[in-house]
Amino acid sequence: MTYFYVLIAALISMDSLATAYQSLYEQLQHIHQQVLAQPLEKKGLMTDGQQLLQLWQNNLAMVQGEQLSEAALNQWRSLHTEIHRELRLLNVDLMFLGRSNSSTTQTAKQKNVGDRLAKLLQYCTQIQQVITSGDPHKPEA
Repeated sequence: MTYFYVLIAALISMDSLATAYQSLYEQLQHIHQQVLAQPLEKKGLMTDGQQLLQLWQNNLAMVQGEQLSEAALNQWRSLHTEIHRELRLLNVDLMFLGRSNSSTTQTAKQKNVGDRLAKLLQYCTQIQQVITSGDPHKPEA
């Protein structure tokens, strides 16, 4: 079964890879807007966090980056790993935010989630740049 997922991940085109990261970026922006909204919809945020992890698992987790140039591959791997780590931590932060009772705790947790989302958005932008510059089939400008 694992071989099947690796095979599928290897077949992902550069455009599909860029589209998958763009979709992740858009979901992160959506959650970021919800975190800033008042009143805060805590249960919705926890659900969105779970859906974000599903998006990652279904579209990006198994990607190996073989389609990238050798020069871009190490940078992509580093960013890909950091995004995965930050997504897991974001999900934990969203659970803590969802269970916060006092306004002081909620404010602190909202800041943590907002900071983590900002970092993830930055990583997504960077990885999209790496993908664009690391496409060995793209003509040089």
